Amino acid sequence: MFKSMGNDRYFSKIDLSKGYCQIPVRQVDVAKTAFVTMDRHYEFPRMPFGMIYSEATLTRAVKMLVRALYNVVNFVDELLVQIPTSQYLFRRLKRAD
Repeated sequence: MFKSMGNDRYFSKIDLSKGYCQIPVRQVDVAKTAFVTMDRHYEFPRMPFGMIYSEATLTRAVKMLVRALYNVVNFVDELLVQIPTSQYLFRRLKRAD
Protein backbone atom coordinates (compact mmCIF):
# COMPACT_ATOMS: atom_id res chain seq x y z
CA MET A 1 0.00 0.00 0.00
CA PHE A 2 2.77 2.46 0.91
CA LYS A 3 4.54 2.03 -2.44
CA SER A 4 1.42 3.23 -4.24
CA MET A 5 1.43 6.51 -2.32
CA GLY A 6 4.20 8.07 -4.42
CA ASN A 7 5.33 11.53 -3.37
CA ASP A 8 2.05 12.78 -1.94
CA ARG A 9 2.54 14.45 1.42
CA TYR A 10 -1.01 14.83 2.69
CA PHE A 11 -3.53 12.13 3.45
CA SER A 12 -7.09 12.04 4.61
CA LYS A 13 -8.45 8.88 6.23
CA ILE A 14 -12.12 8.07 5.89
CA ASP A 15 -13.65 5.43 8.15
CA LEU A 16 -16.47 3.44 6.56
CA SER A 17 -17.46 1.61 9.74
CA LYS A 18 -21.14 2.21 8.95
CA GLY A 19 -20.56 0.78 5.47
CA TYR A 20 -21.56 -2.71 6.56
CA CYS A 21 -25.10 -1.55 7.32
CA GLN A 22 -25.43 0.06 3.88
CA ILE A 23 -25.32 -3.25 2.00
CA PRO A 24 -28.69 -5.02 1.74
CA VAL A 25 -28.97 -8.74 2.46
CA ARG A 26 -30.76 -10.67 -0.28
CA GLN A 27 -34.32 -11.38 0.77
CA VAL A 28 -33.77 -15.16 0.54
CA ASP A 29 -30.82 -14.83 2.96
CA VAL A 30 -32.37 -12.57 5.61
CA ALA A 31 -33.53 -15.59 7.65
CA LYS A 32 -29.88 -16.71 7.90
CA THR A 33 -29.07 -13.56 9.89
CA ALA A 34 -31.67 -14.33 12.57
CA PHE A 35 -31.04 -14.48 16.28
CA VAL A 36 -33.31 -14.83 19.29
CA THR A 37 -33.30 -13.09 22.67
CA MET A 38 -35.39 -13.94 25.71
CA ASP A 39 -38.42 -12.19 24.28
CA ARG A 40 -37.92 -11.51 20.55
CA HIS A 41 -36.77 -12.85 17.20
CA TYR A 42 -34.60 -10.53 15.06
CA GLU A 43 -33.36 -10.61 11.47
CA PHE A 44 -31.01 -8.24 9.66
CA PRO A 45 -32.27 -6.80 6.36
CA ARG A 46 -28.85 -5.14 6.00
CA MET A 47 -25.45 -6.77 6.36
CA PRO A 48 -24.27 -6.71 9.97
CA PHE A 49 -20.63 -6.46 10.98
CA GLY A 50 -19.10 -9.76 12.03
CA MET A 51 -20.73 -12.25 9.70
CA ILE A 52 -18.40 -14.62 7.85
CA TYR A 53 -18.49 -12.79 4.51
CA SER A 54 -19.18 -9.24 5.75
CA GLU A 55 -15.62 -8.00 5.40
CA ALA A 56 -15.10 -9.50 1.94
CA THR A 57 -18.44 -8.18 0.70
CA LEU A 58 -17.76 -4.64 1.95
CA THR A 59 -14.22 -4.68 0.52
CA ARG A 60 -15.50 -5.80 -2.88
CA ALA A 61 -18.22 -3.10 -2.91
CA VAL A 62 -15.79 -0.34 -1.92
CA LYS A 63 -13.21 -1.45 -4.50
CA MET A 64 -15.85 -1.19 -7.21
CA LEU A 65 -16.73 2.34 -6.06
CA VAL A 66 -13.17 3.70 -5.87
CA ARG A 67 -11.45 1.84 -8.69
CA ALA A 68 -11.59 4.85 -11.03
CA LEU A 69 -10.11 7.19 -8.41
CA TYR A 70 -6.34 7.26 -8.78
CA ASN A 71 -5.68 8.88 -5.40
CA VAL A 72 -7.78 6.60 -3.18
CA VAL A 73 -6.55 3.41 -1.53
CA ASN A 74 -8.94 1.20 0.39
CA PHE A 75 -8.36 -1.40 3.08
CA VAL A 76 -11.52 -3.13 4.34
CA ASP A 77 -13.54 -0.24 5.87
CA GLU A 78 -10.91 2.48 5.59
CA LEU A 79 -10.17 4.81 2.69
CA LEU A 80 -6.91 6.71 2.40
CA VAL A 81 -7.10 9.71 0.09
CA GLN A 82 -3.73 10.92 -1.19
CA ILE A 83 -3.37 14.67 -1.75
CA PRO A 84 -0.28 16.44 -3.18
CA THR A 85 -0.70 19.84 -1.40
CA SER A 86 -2.51 21.16 1.64
CA GLN A 87 -4.35 23.75 -0.50
CA TYR A 88 -5.71 20.99 -2.72
CA LEU A 89 -6.76 18.98 0.34
CA PHE A 90 -8.73 21.88 1.83
CA ARG A 91 -10.38 22.70 -1.53
CA ARG A 92 -11.49 19.10 -1.93
CA LEU A 93 -12.76 18.82 1.66
CA LYS A 94 -14.68 22.08 1.34
CA ARG A 95 -16.25 20.92 -1.93
CA ALA A 96 -17.28 17.59 -0.33
CA ASP A 97 -18.97 19.34 2.58
